Amino acid sequence: MVETLIPATEDLFSSFVSLSASAGTPFQRADVPEADGLAGIVHFSGQTSGYVALCLPAETAALTTKLFLFLEAEHVENEQIDDAVGELTNILAGQVKSLVDPQGSNVNLSLPMICSKQDFTAVDLPGTERVTIPFYTDDGDFFVEVQLASKLQ
Repeated sequence: MVETLIPATEDLFSSFVSLSASAGTPFQRADVPEADGLAGIVHFSGQTSGYVALCLPAETAALTTKLFLFLEAEHVENEQIDDAVGELTNILAGQVKSLVDPQGSNVNLSLPMICSKQDFTAVDLPGTERVTIPFYTDDGDFFVEVQLASKLQ
């Protein structure tokens, strides 16, 4: 999964946001709230369950929104940030879905949810590992977190 998620995220930011993002070493994040920013989360259900989350500090989320929506304004509204982060998370989750469900009919995606990073905690699903991948850009860092479990044995 990580081997696919890294290039998918790097391509997402390069293509849609014009930011060059480089992945760091994946790790298992402690389940402690982050201090700042927001998380976009898309849940998976069906033969695969779990989630993909895109977590950005507030400044990185604002810059990402400006670039994604081609905004010239100095100030970006919270609603615009929520929409942009939600859509980027949705695109990333769609790429993950195409990997775990090539037929496209056995896995469902939720609508993107947005929450403050301080509210973003996760409960580990039995038999899975939560993997967090840090990404670094010249304009701010962020991370992607994924936890998926297949119901097929």
